[in-house]
Amino acid sequence: MASHYQKPHAILIPYPYQGHITPFVYLAIKLASHGFTITFVNTHYIHSKISNSQTQRHSNKDDLFAKARENGLDIRYATVNDGFPLGFDRSLNHDQFVEGLLHVFSAHFDEVVGNLVKSDPPVTCLIADTFYVWPLMIAEKYNLVYVSFWTEPALVLTLYYHMELLKKNGHFASQVFFAASSAKAQKKSSPFYSIYSFGDSDSASTSDHLAVVLGLPSLQHYTNEGVEFKSDNRKDTIDYIPGVEAIEPRDLMSYLQATDIWTVVHRVIYKAFTDIKKADIIICNTVQELEFDTLSALNKKQPTYAIGPIFPSGLTKAPFSISLWSESDCSQWLNNKPNTSVLYVSFGSYAHTSKEDILEIAHGLQLSGVNFIWVLRPDIVSSDETDFLPVGFEECIKDRGLIVPWCKQIEVISHPAIGGFLTHCGWNSTLESIWCGIPLICFPLLTDQFTNRKLVVNDWKIGINLCDKKRVTHEEVAEKVSNFMCGDSTQELRKAMKEVRKTLENALGQDGSSEKNFHQFMEDIKVNIRKRAGLSNGHVSPLHQNGNGLAH
Repeated sequence: MASHYQKPHAILIPYPYQGHITPFVYLAIKLASHGFTITFVNTHYIHSKISNSQTQRHSNKDDLFAKARENGLDIRYATVNDGFPLGFDRSLNHDQFVEGLLHVFSAHFDEVVGNLVKSDPPVTCLIADTFYVWPLMIAEKYNLVYVSFWTEPALVLTLYYHMELLKKNGHFASQVFFAASSAKAQKKSSPFYSIYSFGDSDSASTSDHLAVVLGLPSLQHYTNEGVEFKSDNRKDTIDYIPGVEAIEPRDLMSYLQATDIWTVVHRVIYKAFTDIKKADIIICNTVQELEFDTLSALNKKQPTYAIGPIFPSGLTKAPFSISLWSESDCSQWLNNKPNTSVLYVSFGSYAHTSKEDILEIAHGLQLSGVNFIWVLRPDIVSSDETDFLPVGFEECIKDRGLIVPWCKQIEVISHPAIGGFLTHCGWNSTLESIWCGIPLICFPLLTDQFTNRKLVVNDWKIGINLCDKKRVTHEEVAEKVSNFMCGDSTQELRKAMKEVRKTLENALGQDGSSEKNFHQFMEDIKVNIRKRAGLSNGHVSPLHQNGNGLAH
């Protein structure tokens, strides 16, 4: 019988934030290195940011993957309108931007996919960021295999995946109600909620539909005026999530600790984690041995592959720049510092913090007496508040401190002068630190960072908390930083870090779990493509042979 095999062609589209773009780019390169045709899609805005951040020595600003194609990889590049002008401040107007991603962006992407399905070879697979709410709809429309790419740890994935259990047991969205002085407020009762509804219309909406699916109150018609969100969530240990031995409520992601559960980001999460349960395959940027029980439980639900950490070969030298900001070169400054004497400080590419916290951390670093590099994005507080450092601070620390707006992080933390990393606990930063053997001081700000902190501090014991109280103080910063960089306790952290680093290294080896899972994942894509084409050659995916997506 003649072969009907066609080269797999996958569209990859990351969520438009730096921490999502980076692993997507490296995944594209790895898949193309194994014979896939890839079309990588960025938004016009992200493409513009990356292009403008590159220095003159870089060529092919209009095509990130031109050099990859020169090296024989079939990676094509496309851009799509996100629905907003290039000059629109997506950071300052975050909620408005995310509303656009939720309601408008899919139409623009649909048009791009409609054109790509006619390409040669035809598109057969969609690999989309889990946080998008429309990949299932697009994949079904064009008969594509749908792969959901989760760029964070499996622990965070499974907590979102099992939101209904958290709600059922009273650890999330428990007894939410809205008190208002408005005469239009009418109290409604339900088995789990005491809520107030505003307005008279009963028309259905996406929010209403999701409320029914998730068992949450619909807020279709409430107004913000006079509304107070309250919660009576349980504060005891959570011990009923499949594959998670125990987790404290304070270690849940910020959105699962919130009292206002109908923000635009919450609505994205509810929809995305309804859709992911219909994905053909889930892939995670994590390591099987680090989260074995969690991944095993997820695999009982649907095929889930741990294929991380997704790094380029020769991690410290990326094939091209994918930074959204111009990167300062810190190497000359670091070359003049003793080994392990410098603390690297960065709070990532996305999260914001208060001016008060920045002031306390600045005073604490000054008091600590240690050398440091501090990456301070101009919008770390807000796009419209860029003057946030103490008066005279840069002059006071100029001999031992370097402040830059952005840098090549992996090159910095792999330098022998770096001895520690004060971090927001973003997942990419965590994986990179482990790979470079750099212990962590944890200061989580938002979303998954609180849960990542649990893994770093409680489970793997490769870091410490910056502050043990609600608010950070300069006294505690100075004490923690000084002890961390100069005390003996860091030796235990370094010892534990070596063990975790070895786990990552082994996973990426030729016979390692991540490498085996990656090959099983590719084979499973091909099996699903054949199913959609109505073809069968008798071969069975290793996934189905093993009964799950874990390497054996």
